[in-house]
Amino acid sequence: MSFQSKETPADASALKWISLSIRTETGTHELQLYLDPTQYTQKILWDHLNHGQLYEMETLECIARILKPGDLFIDVGAHIGFISLMASKWVGNQGKVIALEPEASNAARFMENIRLNKIDNIDLLPMAAGSEDKEVDFFQL
Repeated sequence: MSFQSKETPADASALKWISLSIRTETGTHELQLYLDPTQYTQKILWDHLNHGQLYEMETLECIARILKPGDLFIDVGAHIGFISLMASKWVGNQGKVIALEPEASNAARFMENIRLNKIDNIDLLPMAAGSEDKEVDFFQL
C-alpha cells in the first residue's frame, strides 16, 4: 500500500483539506478529507498525512486485503470517517458501509467527508454500540 497527499487550503478557518491517492492491490483510490487540526484526534491524522505517513497503515492494509466488492463493512467508532471512506471504495457500489459515531462534531465532519467524496454506500448512524439499549454519559477530551 502506498499513497500521495496534497494539502489544499479549505478557507480562512482552521479547517484543512487534503487529497489522498492510495494504491492497493485492487487499484488506486482517490480520497479527499476535511480535517480540523485544532481538534486533538484530527490533528493526529493531519500530522501523519502531512509527514508522508499513512495513518493506521497496518489496519488499512488488513482491511484492504479482506474486503471485496459487494461486502458489508461495519465501523464502530468511525471518527471522521477515514477508514470507512476507504472501505467504501473497496466494497464498491455493490457493497455497504455502516458507520457508528456518537460524538456530534466527529459525525458532522464525517458527513462533510461523505459529501466531499460523493459517496453513497455509507450509512452513518450517530450512536454508540454497547451491550444494552440505554442512554449513557459521553465524555470528551
